[in-house]
Amino acid sequence: DVDCFYAQSEILRRPWLRDRPVGVTQKFLVVTSNYVARQLGVPKMVPVDEAKRCCSDLVLINGEDLTPYRYASKLIMEVIKRFGTVEKRGLDECAVDVTEEVLKRVASANPTSFVGHVLGGDLTTQATQGDLLLMVGTQLAAEIRCAVEKETGYQCSCGISHNKMLAKMACSLNKPDKQTCITQSAVNDFIVPLPVRKIPGVGRQTEATLKEMGVETMGDMQSLTLAQLSSKFGDRFGNQLFDACRGHDYSRVQDKGFSKSLSVEDSFKPCSSLDQAKVRLNSSCIRVTSVCLQEILSCLAPDLIARLDEDKAETERTPKTFTVKWKSRGVW
Repeated sequence: DVDCFYAQSEILRRPWLRDRPVGVTQKFLVVTSNYVARQLGVPKMVPVDEAKRCCSDLVLINGEDLTPYRYASKLIMEVIKRFGTVEKRGLDECAVDVTEEVLKRVASANPTSFVGHVLGGDLTTQATQGDLLLMVGTQLAAEIRCAVEKETGYQCSCGISHNKMLAKMACSLNKPDKQTCITQSAVNDFIVPLPVRKIPGVGRQTEATLKEMGVETMGDMQSLTLAQLSSKFGDRFGNQLFDACRGHDYSRVQDKGFSKSLSVEDSFKPCSSLDQAKVRLNSSCIRVTSVCLQEILSCLAPDLIARLDEDKAETERTPKTFTVKWKSRGVW
């Protein structure tokens, strides 16, 4: 996970801001900030005015153009792909399966120590085979983070464990520029007190349903049978919940290849007239007419065209379908 990716990108282009509180804006929101700003109380996804009230010295940088972030993400992923199979999770995050390299290293040398933070204590004197694999995994994680910083300038945090879910949870425990490993012996103690929202796929509605069942933590969920979860959420999701609350995740790291579609979108505050909309961004209106649609496309299309050109140069693909969608008052 690249630490405060957007903010770090802007600071790398402006090194003199390294020790200053920096926020990245999109429209009227501060979407993210660096750790200096966070320590001063600036949260993510808050209106600009609110962020400035939290920190009057906050340096704001417009981050609406995602082009430099996409380019930086591509460079970072190219470095990481040298170490194993990579599954992208957005511009700033990925899962990496290093099993093959870990097995090679364990076979050729006896690992003796972990790197970084470890949940489960020092296991060097009583390590299981699984712990030895994780031990080498932490060493590889440190190598990956070092390579990314050396070759791109970006600092990353990393989580290491036996599956994707636990590794993602571990990643958030110690930041920035740190790594954390969750050993098998530490899984249950770590999992039990966590809120159910930590489980992938559990949103507000599922959380509310579980609360009605008396379940607020993963430990609470362990008291439910597979039949109870399946009857409430269906077989597939019920099985996933039953496994997840015990720290199990059997999904594999998959390189999903190139994106099947490219899109660009924008959102605007409500407008009461076309003239008002034109003033806002010269591209929006509530009632879409052919003239208005042309203005919208003229605003959004250049970014999409540039990305299509990049994609064609890399993949030799040509798009076959073009779709325009709009939503007004929550209705498509």
